[in-house]
Amino acid sequence: MGRTADRFRDAALQMTTRLGTVAENNNNAETVLTGTLATGALAGLTVLGVHFAGQRSGNVGTAFEGIYGSLTVNANGTFTYRLDNTDTDTDLLATGDSAIERFTVTYRLGGVVHTVAVEVAINGVDEPGQAINVLDDAVEVISETVIGRDERTHFTSPRGYEIGTTTDSDPRWTFTNYGSISLASDDPNSPSGWTTSAVPLNGAMLNYGRITSTNEGPIRTGVYAQGGSGENHGVVSAILNGEYDGSGTLNGAVAWGGSVLNTGLIEAISTLVATGVDASYANNIVNHGFIYVEGGSAYPTDADRPYGQAIYGYRTSGTWAAVNTGTVHVVSNAQQIEAIGFAFGQNATNIYNTVYFDNSGTIVADRAVSMAGNYRSSMNMVNSGHIEGSLFVLDGVSQIFNTAEGFWAGDFELGLDHDTVFNAGEIVGSIYLNIGHDAYYANGEGSVSGTVFGEGGNDLLQGGSATERLSGGEGNDWISGGGSSDELSGGTGADTFHYSSWTDSFADQRDTITDFESGVDRIDISQIGASGFTLTADGNGTILRATTTNGTLEVFVTGTLSPGDIVTAIPSITLTGTLGSDMLVAARNGTSLLGGDGSDALHGSSGNDFLDGGAGADAMAGGGGDDVYVMDVWNDLIIETADGGIDELRTFVSTILPTFVENGRIMGSGLIDLSGNQLDNVLIGNSASNILRGNGGNDVMIGRGGRDVLYMNHGDVRSVYESANDSLRGAADIYWYFDPAGDVIDLSALDVEHFTIGEYVRRAETGGAGVFFYDMTVVSVMTSQGELVIELPTAPTLDSFDFLRVGDAPALLYGLDLGDVLLGGIGGDRIEGRGGDDRIEGHGGVDLLIGGLGDDTIDGGSNVDTAVVAGLMAGYAITQTSTGVFQVVGEDGTDVLTNVEYLQFDDQTIRLLPGIGVSVDFETSDPNVYQSALESLRDFDGNDLGGDGAWLRIGSADVNGDGDIDQILVNDAIGRFATVGVADDGLVYFEDHGWAGETRVAGIYIDPLVQSGDVVAGSDQDSQRRFQNDLEIENINRVLGAEDYDGDGVWEVYFALTDGSAYLRALMHEDGNIRYANYQSEQEVIDYLTANGYDESTFGDWFTSGSTSTRDEVTFVNRSEKAYTAEVEALAWPEALHALPLDEWQAEYFG
Repeated sequence: MGRTADRFRDAALQMTTRLGTVAENNNNAETVLTGTLATGALAGLTVLGVHFAGQRSGNVGTAFEGIYGSLTVNANGTFTYRLDNTDTDTDLLATGDSAIERFTVTYRLGGVVHTVAVEVAINGVDEPGQAINVLDDAVEVISETVIGRDERTHFTSPRGYEIGTTTDSDPRWTFTNYGSISLASDDPNSPSGWTTSAVPLNGAMLNYGRITSTNEGPIRTGVYAQGGSGENHGVVSAILNGEYDGSGTLNGAVAWGGSVLNTGLIEAISTLVATGVDASYANNIVNHGFIYVEGGSAYPTDADRPYGQAIYGYRTSGTWAAVNTGTVHVVSNAQQIEAIGFAFGQNATNIYNTVYFDNSGTIVADRAVSMAGNYRSSMNMVNSGHIEGSLFVLDGVSQIFNTAEGFWAGDFELGLDHDTVFNAGEIVGSIYLNIGHDAYYANGEGSVSGTVFGEGGNDLLQGGSATERLSGGEGNDWISGGGSSDELSGGTGADTFHYSSWTDSFADQRDTITDFESGVDRIDISQIGASGFTLTADGNGTILRATTTNGTLEVFVTGTLSPGDIVTAIPSITLTGTLGSDMLVAARNGTSLLGGDGSDALHGSSGNDFLDGGAGADAMAGGGGDDVYVMDVWNDLIIETADGGIDELRTFVSTILPTFVENGRIMGSGLIDLSGNQLDNVLIGNSASNILRGNGGNDVMIGRGGRDVLYMNHGDVRSVYESANDSLRGAADIYWYFDPAGDVIDLSALDVEHFTIGEYVRRAETGGAGVFFYDMTVVSVMTSQGELVIELPTAPTLDSFDFLRVGDAPALLYGLDLGDVLLGGIGGDRIEGRGGDDRIEGHGGVDLLIGGLGDDTIDGGSNVDTAVVAGLMAGYAITQTSTGVFQVVGEDGTDVLTNVEYLQFDDQTIRLLPGIGVSVDFETSDPNVYQSALESLRDFDGNDLGGDGAWLRIGSADVNGDGDIDQILVNDAIGRFATVGVADDGLVYFEDHGWAGETRVAGIYIDPLVQSGDVVAGSDQDSQRRFQNDLEIENINRVLGAEDYDGDGVWEVYFALTDGSAYLRALMHEDGNIRYANYQSEQEVIDYLTANGYDESTFGDWFTSGSTSTRDEVTFVNRSEKAYTAEVEALAWPEALHALPLDEWQAEYFG
């Protein structure tokens, strides 16, 4: 309850006023209850506010929405409660069910502000069509389960829905409730002393309905409403009416067990102890709804507090993340038992293991927030909401932010380490910073009604514009009152009272320093620009006056002052400490703070500072800017904020990056370990063998020399090598948890010649209570600087390495004599397995895959790949074992090829055609002849797009520049065209629709001008839509020619249109689809081809008219005979798009 006995919350909150009882009525939309609060002792009150909890202003005379209805309270105390009989939560109340709607009302009476808790009792009624099931035994849940809206299940047994014994021990199904699940038991022999309504352990709970558990049994029983993680968007209620047995240890009521997203109501009400949400294993909570917890009424007033027991809104045994935008109201009805809003356990040895808590809602409890445990953790909390109750933090490097919108009524009791409080809002209470080098910063009008006590350590206390009482306590403190009339006390130690402006303290608003010790303490006026100062005796003290051009600083000091106590010299850019415990505060941006010996407190500026505490356990806070910290001993502690710049830690000892410090660098030449934090870190080793751990975020690790061990089990990690000497054979770096899907080894600084994979070594890794052995893959990277060697737990792909590919030259990857796993990348690769039974995968790019001796398994992946074997073709037998899978048997061994388009021998290269060839007659004027065969046409990915019976051949051409003539067909039914290649054996292979294939239904890529937003999709200028329109209306009637006419490497195909309006020019993608299509007039065709060196021998027979067309418009007609017109010039092929590289074209087709 804090250091003071006073509670902000009115005692009336402990006693609830019932406004009345309403009954659900299915025949009316609302049930209305009216009355007044202004009776008896409350006569004459003035209502100030209505809310779910707390002393709040606002909502007077307006409807405040609750769970089941709304409450309107007028300023004179008259009220109207309207039960919404159509509300989902109301509908789930059946006959015999009851619920309580809770609010608080804030009022003024006799000049004093009070708060009273009020409630409305609600009696339910059955809904029409609601199915009611009464069960006397538990129901096992073994799979995905949904309870419907009209289902009501009532258990009279100690257990309701529970995980079945036949269920997988780690299920991934969800238990979803839309209906009503209730349990009422008085069984004293219930399992483990608990009764439970629904327990989807290890699964997930989604509640949109109502779940209640009630235990009316004797002592030492407990009740769970829901025992698993998930989401609550309805009502979850646990009620226990037990008796106190004097033992001090007993069960209670728990509404929700596990992590939760809550937008509804979670309530736990008990005569003993109670918990709203019990997330025992460090689970998250996001509360947008209402959590109400009440307990303790069965405890006699003289009973001892049960050990470890309290009334909790939310509790967890670990440190995690919490967000509250809703309301958490916790009430203890026993004087010896605390009501705690949020309780976090400390479960880590890493002091920077942090609870992140963002509150913009309401918390009302004796102790609003608590963090304690047997280990050390820290808290980072931001409050922009309304809190009534104290704060307690046992230890850790915690940061508490009370924003300008934040209101907090209650004492702060911080921990044993170095804590910081930032206050821009209102705190009603006192702040106890405890021992450690702590800091308090008031921003703007941030105020504290009590006193800020620095207590032990060298503390920094910075006041704001409000009137404050700042007390340093023990240690060498730095105190600045800011504006208004402040009361300042340094306590013991050599304290500094700092003034940055004459407006901090002047005649009408004068500070008082109550315990100044002349010759020990100092008053620093170096930054106010004073032309001089005077000291004037005044009663039991001395008045300091310092004159500036704008005004006069005036401070009253109890006791005597001497001129030597006043600091006027502008501070140096370098501040150096002594052999003792120093307090160094930067007054200039870019200050170097050097603590020296002793346990020092260093505080930087808003600029880029350098902080080195030296020997001793130091506390360093850089403030804003990009700061550099030096850690000399393991127990130095660093305080940074989320908006404190990009900071770097330079450490001489093994450590973990402090919270909000981005980068770390190991200094010296020792064997030192460095771990990151949750941010995207840069971790740099030294020349020795280091262990680097990312811990979270997408990190960069630079091990440098020595045998480094790199842990890459969080995020996408990039490991950077600056020299081939960074990881040498015999002292190679070891990678744990390397994931080829996201992690990258950066070799861009090296001139890579080739990779070799084929050595393996066994390594041991400890984990938990065991030791695990892994066969590591040794990767040799030959560079112009020499060999770099690393060890990986899995075979990498070439995409796992970031290195410079020179032009079109393939990357080189070699295996050795063992059975190796060789994986290429997205570029063109040359992979040689050499000896052994290898697994080779080309992945992307145009690859050359050489298995060598042994029985190899080769998968080319995407693009056009070639497998190579030694010897003449006559010495090999080739068998297609399944479509596209070829077995090649010969002097190299028995290889299996998949997704390989070509097979190269010493004397020739052959095309591997997938599937079985068929004969198709295209030399016919009757399209019906080839329709049945074309039913086997597929697109690039093998999809059947339909259009059977509607194919029409319009000509033939070499559409991809491979020298083979392809048949061109169009289909108006599906608005597509197709290319059909005829193999050397005169057959068509319809399965040959992938890479290097020539038989497929083609598509057209999305117009890049549509992608860029320059053209509206589906408009007249959308090339994709225009081309499809012409296909649908059979306006494309013949192929004119195909060539790379402008010599840019992109094959072009010209089509004639039936309506003669223009000519269609299609630019082909290397995958056989169309990159782009545009329309040209006859003259534009002639001009274009002529400009590229072609004459009438090429295009003389293309045109149907004898003269050049001068039409300026192209008209398109769709199936509905709706025409739209576009200017031909607007359809011209943009030159900039013509030069786009292939990777800028989005692979998405029409249809």
